[in-house]
Amino acid sequence: MKIITLTPNASDATSYYRAWGVFPDIMKRSDITFTDYYEAQGVVNQARVADANGNLISIPTKGFTWAQALQYDAVFLQRAFGNAVDIAAFMKDCGLKLIYELDDNLFKIPDNFSIKQAFNKEVLGTIEYLIRISDLVIVSTQALADYIEEKFQVKCEVVNNGIDLNRYPIQPYNENGGLVWRGSRTHIEDLRTFRSELEAIEEHISFWSHDPVKDRPYLSIKSYDFVKPMDIMYYMHNIRQIKPRGIITPLEANLFNACKSNIAYLEATIAGAISYSNQWGEFKGKGLNLSQINERSKEVHDEATQDLHDNYSLTKLNDRRIELLKGVL
Repeated sequence: MKIITLTPNASDATSYYRAWGVFPDIMKRSDITFTDYYEAQGVVNQARVADANGNLISIPTKGFTWAQALQYDAVFLQRAFGNAVDIAAFMKDCGLKLIYELDDNLFKIPDNFSIKQAFNKEVLGTIEYLIRISDLVIVSTQALADYIEEKFQVKCEVVNNGIDLNRYPIQPYNENGGLVWRGSRTHIEDLRTFRSELEAIEEHISFWSHDPVKDRPYLSIKSYDFVKPMDIMYYMHNIRQIKPRGIITPLEANLFNACKSNIAYLEATIAGAISYSNQWGEFKGKGLNLSQINERSKEVHDEATQDLHDNYSLTKLNDRRIELLKGVL
């Protein structure tokens, strides 16, 4: 099975968990191959244009023709930005199966969230269009699947985020580690919601950002630092090297957050930390009673360690992905 992909690559953390971070394992253990669309483009056409003197000349142009499209069985689409939607629709017209991957409930972004403006009525209409024409819709949480199925009457398949436990063996609980917040600009409003609770923690907090955050939280915390964005590989290395005992992920009570996935929980556990977060759906954690954040609990981390082995091993989850991908043919 040959799949061409329209998805962010090295700079996108979600691609690490939902696309290019999982594709290599699938290719090693099956006959499915993935090819990045933008790398597959080449000099494939000769365009006839007029030169400065009005004479028609032929020039090579980059593009992707139907002849190339027919070499593939399916197109995988994640984070439909730019011209990716038109390209996916073109490939669908060429007879390829369309696989659409969603990892956030973009239809329920709260009005006070800064990313709301990026997902206007037109953009959401495009996302709905993709959901409806797809042969397979894969989502990261059951809550997101339930929402889409009820709103659009389109069945979704749930594949949770997982972690390669061979690449990242789970570290023992860090009894004496520090506290880390990890997130992006989509979480800034959540931080402000829990301002008083965070300010009451009399301990150094290191804020790690996955993308450029222009509006730093500016909380009145006695001791904190703000770590600039870094490549996902550096992040995964560093979060294990500093050995935190807790990763804090406060989330407002809304449907957008209720559909979020378990990435903070995975990263905390492999780093030897406890995930302190709201316990909604697959976004697992000890709970968000920040007044008790100084409680050490090796037992909590032991339970999370077993949970990752039982339910969030990348190879086990990819077995399900392989079954779903082949099922569209």
